Amino acid sequence: MTGIATNSVAVIGGGIVGVSCALFLNRQGFRTTLIEKTAPGRETSYGNAGAVSQASFIPINSPRILRSLHRFATNKTNSVRYDPAYLARNAGWMARFLLGARRNSFLKAADEMSAFAYRSRDVHLELARQARVDHRFRDTGWMKLYRSQAGFDASREDQELMRSHGVGYDVLGPEELSEIEPHLKPIYAGAVLITSASNVDSPGGVTEAYAALFEAEGGIIQSQQVQRINPSGDGFTVVTDQGSAGFAQVVVAAGPWSADLLKPLGYNIPMAYERGYHQHFQVRDGQTLYRACNDIEGAFSISPMERGIRVTSGIQFAERDAPPDYSQIQAIFPAAEQAISLGSAVENQPWSGSRPSLPDTRPVIGAAARHKGLWMAFGHGHIGFGTGPITGKLLAQMVAEKPTDIAVDIFRPARFGA
Repeated sequence: MTGIATNSVAVIGGGIVGVSCALFLNRQGFRTTLIEKTAPGRETSYGNAGAVSQASFIPINSPRILRSLHRFATNKTNSVRYDPAYLARNAGWMARFLLGARRNSFLKAADEMSAFAYRSRDVHLELARQARVDHRFRDTGWMKLYRSQAGFDASREDQELMRSHGVGYDVLGPEELSEIEPHLKPIYAGAVLITSASNVDSPGGVTEAYAALFEAEGGIIQSQQVQRINPSGDGFTVVTDQGSAGFAQVVVAAGPWSADLLKPLGYNIPMAYERGYHQHFQVRDGQTLYRACNDIEGAFSISPMERGIRVTSGIQFAERDAPPDYSQIQAIFPAAEQAISLGSAVENQPWSGSRPSLPDTRPVIGAAARHKGLWMAFGHGHIGFGTGPITGKLLAQMVAEKPTDIAVDIFRPARFGA
């Protein structure tokens, strides 16, 4: 294909990561087209607890996971469920994930991710102001709740990690917790309030607003299903269900669909799918929340959202496109009712989606090894909504061959042979 504009870039994927990449690439002077099969912000970026926390550098595969494997083996916990056949097919991914839960590996990963998480909130809040959706952000913090004293005591390692990395937090006893969240039922032994965190009332709405800002600044959004990426002499041909177009460079930021697009090009990314569920409930008799809360031992989050109180499930390992299995979140609803009085469900059934997760708990952000002009930005697992904007800024700096705000070596795709 000839005649491709040398500054043209296609960003594939309309979640918070793809939208952020497109927005910052456009600001770097690239002629940027965002391609998404649905409207921006309708897939994985829609279904989360809405937290933007500087504490998100702490990996989910902590040493506590190794101590809990015997419980997970029952496949009945609220925190982790799985399709046994899927887990067997992805045994290598799981083995690498669990190796990362060893204490030294865990601490190394936390240290390497700290700058990334720390900068994420500032970039998010700046975009929110520019997109005029800062009213959707509550700066009331992100709270972890502990039902037992043993659980509360076990949080001290995370507290020390936050303290040593400059993340602000407060430790609350039952009385202090009751003062700031008076509608929570008195079932908690204590809480840790991460003060250097925000939460939003509509993650999908924020992503849509950032996409609108991208368009207002001259970016192009196309609602098309990308089928494949074909390298050509002077760039790439992106083939969709509506035709094809040439671009000098391509960014794959399609979340859980990214590995499928890259495999025909010879890149085998070890991606697993952490499926999650949520459902909104009406506020009963004014009994609301003032911040997003993560019930650690109950293994769910409850967040005040535009549509009501959102109850979000733990992890479910299964194929990305498998039919929804609502058993996990249905088991969570009674535990959530123990925490706060919930009104009627807003939706007829829970929302379901898949998080794109890599075994070392770090996303890939950077250049493909064997195709000049091909870039990757995906694999954020549980922290995609919070770290999407900083990902977009860093990726755009790389494409523009400019210094990056933080070191990016830990994110390089080459660690997976990509």
